[in-house]
Amino acid sequence: MAPLTEPRLSTSSIGPALLMVLPVVAIGALSLHALEADTVLLRARRGDAALQTLRSVGETARGAVTQAVEDAARRTAAAAGRPEAVRSLVLGGTIALAAMYEDGRRTFPPEDPEALLVTERNALTTAAGALATARAALDGAPQGWAWVAEPDGGGVLNCRRAAGTGELCVLLDAASLRTALAGALAAARRSADGWALTLSDPAGRTVWSQGRSAAPPLSVLALDGALRGWRAE
Repeated sequence: MAPLTEPRLSTSSIGPALLMVLPVVAIGALSLHALEADTVLLRARRGDAALQTLRSVGETARGAVTQAVEDAARRTAAAAGRPEAVRSLVLGGTIALAAMYEDGRRTFPPEDPEALLVTERNALTTAAGALATARAALDGAPQGWAWVAEPDGGGVLNCRRAAGTGELCVLLDAASLRTALAGALAAARRSADGWALTLSDPAGRTVWSQGRSAAPPLSVLALDGALRGWRAE
């Protein structure tokens, strides 16, 4: 019996086999590349859509807070010159702090420590840095904004030029901000259906949210104006 021998591929048979395999490999590589390209394009489109949604939500939120501040400033200006009327606005919970200046000097609350209410003294102490920041911005702008950190979340401070050489500053606390945002963003909640959204203050606290997601944010937007330092995700 003749010994068994292993079959050998001839050189002539390898060439055609390679010619058959190479196109399959090439097609597979092209398909994978096309799939990756489609995935990147889809992600980019979703990112653009997310950013547009955030811009809409951010604009709505900023407009709501700006309007709330405008209303507070208007009521405070109408009560100017009548300290008890201004104090009623503050004590009534509409405004956390109202401060007025004339020629750089504070006219309300009074500078005399003995004439200050305890709540006014505490509010001025808490907002001291923010008042300096917002008033300094008036050198080059009609309004200045600052964030006031508070135990319950913080508030938005606005200072603006008043009649003549006067300045008027009002502070909306966390509760007033939540109230202003809740109504305005109810409509945004419907228009942004399908997205998980959060609106966070400068301290990182979530002030408003819609839906929940364990995934990393697809898009993040830093807000400005009345909500400088806030983030929408």
